[in-house]
Amino acid sequence: SNPDVGVTLTYHIKEAPKTLKAKRQAEEKKNPDAITYPSAAAMRAEDNEVDPYLMVVIRDASGAPLRRIVRSYSSGIARFTWDGKVARQDAPKRAAHFVAPGTYSAQLVGFENGQFDTLTSPTTFEVKHLNNLTLPANNPDLLAFQQRVNTLSRRYDRFEMTFRETVSLAKDLYEALKYSPVTHPSDIQNVLSVQTSLQAMDIVLNGDASLSKREFETLPGLGDRLSTATWGSYGMRSEVTGTMKAQLDMVEAELPKLEKELEALQAQLKAIETESIQDGAPYVRGGLEKPLP
Repeated sequence: SNPDVGVTLTYHIKEAPKTLKAKRQAEEKKNPDAITYPSAAAMRAEDNEVDPYLMVVIRDASGAPLRRIVRSYSSGIARFTWDGKVARQDAPKRAAHFVAPGTYSAQLVGFENGQFDTLTSPTTFEVKHLNNLTLPANNPDLLAFQQRVNTLSRRYDRFEMTFRETVSLAKDLYEALKYSPVTHPSDIQNVLSVQTSLQAMDIVLNGDASLSKREFETLPGLGDRLSTATWGSYGMRSEVTGTMKAQLDMVEAELPKLEKELEALQAQLKAIETESIQDGAPYVRGGLEKPLP
């Protein structure tokens, strides 16, 4: 098999820490006649313990951290290959784009019993990309585009999470108001209006599902446009295509508008929710603040 592409790091752990459960089992194996049933506190401590782990910290020449890679904390010699990529801002466990050629460092940090322990000093190494491109990119321009993509991906991911929460809130609020005996019809109608706006926003974000599932051609949503720029650029070292630039520009232009619109819709739902709670108070005392028509 071809070797993995990246920087291969080798390290040795003389003696790895053990979990509370492993320590107890080792002691029971050593002294079987002294085995006693664990106390409730001991069982909770074992269940709630965060297992030890190793963290490989990758930094650039200035010392700025670029990636944290979590490894199993076990004794002996271990080897793994860093793929030469920085962390994704929206999902740090995953990789984004390649680093530029230059000097970098790796450092081992251990985690045990809620505490971090610096195991090694930073070890420096050089990154040199293979000279196998027909049309190599201008590194500063490519890196600037990839950093834009990485930053916007995090912003979009945060927005999408808030959008899903707002959709869920509108659905729950509608169900609550529909069955509440003190709800005024206008409150229900206002929630339905917000839901209509959220449905329109969903088309902008994810495309028109109603038409696409019926085999109609539809425009891609902003999520698909961002994916085109993201996955196209993260694995490349050639010039960024015009399509990638256009897709990223479109997302950057539309996202601020959607953020403001979503904030306004959240405010509407909050106002309806607050008003419905206030309306519920007099009903508990036997009266209706707003008589139903």
